[in-house]
Amino acid sequence: MLWWVALALALRSFFEPVMVSYYPWPPMAVALITAATLSWPRLFAAGILAGALMAFALSIDDFVTSNFVSGAAVPFPVWVYGATRIGIPPQVFVFGSAIFAVGILCALTSIVVARKQT
Repeated sequence: MLWWVALALALRSFFEPVMVSYYPWPPMAVALITAATLSWPRLFAAGILAGALMAFALSIDDFVTSNFVSGAAVPFPVWVYGATRIGIPPQVFVFGSAIFAVGILCALTSIVVARKQT
């Protein structure tokens, strides 16, 4: 898609009877071609790294907050941390699978609703 837009912008600037040096389309076409060929893998890698760092920061934040404010009752993140010292119990896997399944179900529902609206 970006190739066609860049090609259209480049051809438009070439065939229009205005001065090309003052026209903004050729730099935009070059930028779009560069973005289409070089930047997408870097953008995806940066997005994946940012998501992983955000997940790590949120999980650490959840554990630290739960650990500091827990009273007599043991919250789930603190229980998981204590359970991993001995060995991961099956309840952790069940809970993680349930959260993953709910997320996938929400994503699929969103896709179905979006397709019905178009």
